[in-house]
Amino acid sequence: MLEGFKTSAMRAQVMIRRIRQAIDAAVETTKQGSARHNQREGIELLYSRPVTRIKHLTEAGIAQRHTVSRYLQEYERLGILTSVPVGRE
Repeated sequence: MLEGFKTSAMRAQVMIRRIRQAIDAAVETTKQGSARHNQREGIELLYSRPVTRIKHLTEAGIAQRHTVSRYLQEYERLGILTSVPVGRE
């Protein structure tokens, strides 16, 4: 049973490492694509909530609605995310 826990923990470590690398790569892409802002916090929030609305980012204090909308458009342009219109947002 302990071997099973060990295997599971090792897989979790690998997954966490890959997620951190993906976040770092997205931040670097943002820096190269747009020097206007460094949105590590926003990108980390996107990775913690893969289905995110503008409202979620504004409530987290990233920026005001208009600014968050521009950031998301920039992330989409850079290939960091894909937007899917659902409902009013």
